[in-house]
Amino acid sequence: MRTCQFSFLACSFFFVLMQCVPATAQSKLTENTWRLDDPKARPSARIEQLDWLAGTWQGTGLGGECEEWWGQPRNGRMQGAFRFDQKDKLVFSEHFVMSEEAGSLVLKLKHFSADFKGWESQDECQEFRLVAIEGKEARFEGLTYRLAASARLEVYVVISDTAGEQREEKFEFQRR
Repeated sequence: MRTCQFSFLACSFFFVLMQCVPATAQSKLTENTWRLDDPKARPSARIEQLDWLAGTWQGTGLGGECEEWWGQPRNGRMQGAFRFDQKDKLVFSEHFVMSEEAGSLVLKLKHFSADFKGWESQDECQEFRLVAIEGKEARFEGLTYRLAASARLEVYVVISDTAGEQREEKFEFQRR
């Protein structure tokens, strides 16, 4: 009887422990960004889990002023835009959509110069696949959104230079 009780308790503990472990293996790229160890093993998620991101955010990053806007989740998608100004001039902007795909989330974005010429070709975009959502933190491959307080958003992104070297950049926003 004691063996059965021990086995039941051990199995119960193992089951509870497994509920706390992320379903997909992830590795750090930089201090605040991650990647999926197996790109095919994507975590389950719904767009409504990121409703806290909706709204207008204003802040700083890359040595300039930034503004980011996210619409409310609707029909499995959230859309938004970003602008980067330096010395009171628009340097570049981004248009993006986060959507449910194959039971998980993916963020797709396109960059535009100040004269609205696309950086990516017409049929290309940057893609960031979901790694994990933990509370008010959404980790995509190379990109992390963290709600640090009810009106403060931190965004970390991995940027590659022309030599292929990668670095992490931090953007700090306040809700407007």
